[in-house]
Amino acid sequence: MIMMRILNIQKHSLFNRWLMLLACMVLFPYSLLAYEDYEDIVASFNNDVKIKVRVEGSTVTILGPVDRNISYIYIDRAGLELYRGGTYLGFYKITSIAADAFKDCKNLKYFSSEASITSIGDRAFQGCSNLSYYEWTNNLKSIGSNAFSGCTSLSAVHFSDKLESIADSAFSGCTSLSNIHFPDNLKSIGSNAFQYCEALREVELPKGLTSIESEAFQNCI
Repeated sequence: MIMMRILNIQKHSLFNRWLMLLACMVLFPYSLLAYEDYEDIVASFNNDVKIKVRVEGSTVTILGPVDRNISYIYIDRAGLELYRGGTYLGFYKITSIAADAFKDCKNLKYFSSEASITSIGDRAFQGCSNLSYYEWTNNLKSIGSNAFSGCTSLSAVHFSDKLESIADSAFSGCTSLSNIHFPDNLKSIGSNAFQYCEALREVELPKGLTSIESEAFQNCI
């Protein structure tokens, strides 16, 4: 009799767990996706412009455009609509831009985002020679090495107040860059970070800066 009661309790417990899982899937279909990793997801926006993204837990990283001839990108604060195959996953907020994401996208002229992007990867916009406008997000904390090197049309940079580090050669060869405002929160500037920024004549370094690596402003100031 005792054994039968234990078995009944176990059956009810298992049944209740399945009910709870089913309820979660019905009421919160996209929350379950937040704990899985995907790399074959496409975001659609800007009149069917498509970019590839990677979802890792709560981190959503832009991997790059499907069409490398893209010329304009705007990402609003709400995030992007994500699709996996033909399945709609919902709205996700972008948190980072991967290494090489837009490298050598020669036609890219305008990139604007209100999303909570905290990091820009190495060489993310390297060689985007026509990129003349980039709107910096308020949450940006780090810029990777060579992230904007060779962006010869980029003329002004006003960084996020939360920016902490600019890596090696991040803006090397940005020959049109003449206006930079560094935030007080900035801690480090890597070697050759602004090398050959020939139009740059004057910068005001923040008080909180703790390190400037070799030749950070070579051949510019």
